[in-house]
Amino acid sequence: MTAFNLLRNNAGLITLGILLSLLSTAVTLFQPALVGQLISGVSSGELQQPLMLLLLTVLGTSVLTAATMYVVSIAADRTVRDMRKKITNHLLYLRVRELEKGGSGSFTTRVTSDTSIVSTAFSSTLTDFVGGFTVIIGALIYMAVVDWKLLLVVIAVLLVALAIIVSISSSLQNLSSKVQDHLAALGEILQSALSAIRTIKAFRVETKVIGNLSAEIDHAYRNRRRMSFVEAVLEPLSTVASYMALLAVVLFGSIRLSNGDLSGEALTVFVTALFLMLAPIVQVSQSLGAFFEARGALDRINQLLRLEVEDSTESSSSLCTGPTPLGTIEFDAVSYVREKRTILDNATVTVKSGEKVALTGASGSGKTSILSLLLKFYDVSAGHIRIGGKDLEDWNRRDLRAMVTYVEQEPDLLSGTLRENLILGTGESFDDETLIAMLGQFGLENFASVDGLSRSVGSGNSGLSGGERQRVAIIRAVLQNAPVILVDEPTSALDSASAELSMSRLLETDSTVIFTSHDANIVNLAERTLVVVDGRIVENSPNSRKSSNA
Repeated sequence: MTAFNLLRNNAGLITLGILLSLLSTAVTLFQPALVGQLISGVSSGELQQPLMLLLLTVLGTSVLTAATMYVVSIAADRTVRDMRKKITNHLLYLRVRELEKGGSGSFTTRVTSDTSIVSTAFSSTLTDFVGGFTVIIGALIYMAVVDWKLLLVVIAVLLVALAIIVSISSSLQNLSSKVQDHLAALGEILQSALSAIRTIKAFRVETKVIGNLSAEIDHAYRNRRRMSFVEAVLEPLSTVASYMALLAVVLFGSIRLSNGDLSGEALTVFVTALFLMLAPIVQVSQSLGAFFEARGALDRINQLLRLEVEDSTESSSSLCTGPTPLGTIEFDAVSYVREKRTILDNATVTVKSGEKVALTGASGSGKTSILSLLLKFYDVSAGHIRIGGKDLEDWNRRDLRAMVTYVEQEPDLLSGTLRENLILGTGESFDDETLIAMLGQFGLENFASVDGLSRSVGSGNSGLSGGERQRVAIIRAVLQNAPVILVDEPTSALDSASAELSMSRLLETDSTVIFTSHDANIVNLAERTLVVVDGRIVENSPNSRKSSNA
């Protein structure tokens, strides 16, 4: 995303804003001539016409300025909308490893505050800059016509001031990035703290978390304070430059006036034109600061947009079936290394279509990573995984995830109703009777009604317990009617009776089911048990544990 793209996407509105600004500038530039006519009219007694024209130019400038502000505000809002859509679309297609490396707070600030900074700079600030710069150029041309020698004095003063202003403004880019980085870290810590608020209170660590939050707030404050100092310096600096130019004009103009080289009327018109430049000079200097600040925000946005995304190709209308059943899963000499740690080492195993398999092993042995590989959240380091006889590399991700559905270890519900969460991703419409029956079968009688299906969930999960969320997630997986269902610790938040009931219902499906669990009673419900140990997948049987490679 570049400044050129931002301008091009809203070229019509920005062009209109610039034209209105230029028209306002043109009207403004009539004022020195009208002031000259008004001075001449004092001696001739013809004051009415120049006075009326002067008042009309003031009114016209006000109307055109209001129109300009309205047009550029629309351009700014559209720019924010377009950028946020682009960023959120990119975020949701990011590779899982990129999402895990970056914090949600960092991503959130790019969608919110960074986009606002950039859009303001490349819409309203740009229009202010063009308008102010045009007034300055117009006034300089006007002054050149009146007296070019005095103009050289003005240009010399302004060039020195411009060099200083640009030098100071450039520091805003780095400071802006630092402020946003610390705000991102603040958001990450706060989000984590609010999610774990019970733990924080139970272990009496409020002070520690507050200290971490305060540190990020202080860092952001210090960098924001430096930005404020730079911004505070820019306005008076530009004002001082303007008045230095004015003093130089008065000094040298008075000398030329006393020598008879310049008339009093010409000096008055020249000074009036210079006065027209005072506000635009401040306006342009502030715009430069905003541009440098926006560059820092745009750099942060582009860092996100450069992160690797998954393919977003639409699903095929139909899935080709070969001689191998769709529910068959094959690991062929698969190795997976993550952060220099070997999770799988030359693992080979086959799961038949429709088989119900428990995947066990010590905590951290790689069970969740295996499920993630099957969903192409991660890529294998070596070897091949085939589903339905087709290599995972050849599967379109959307087609694959229509084939393989997943229940997380700590499932969350999306904002919406319970009904919407149950049928999420199915692409089908289920009548309420079917959904109510499913809720009853999985022991969720409290929600097994039309009112229960219409209940809002998602925001803090609206009071649903961890066990209730797990059962909702299992029902959602069953309704997908997918050939393969992967379930990560499906009963960790359930009592033994509810756990056996839910798993028994899940294992009644025709799908291939692979689930992880540390509960022996739940593991015993499976037709087959695989154990992850030392990077290998070995088969556990009542009499012996043999390598599936054998």
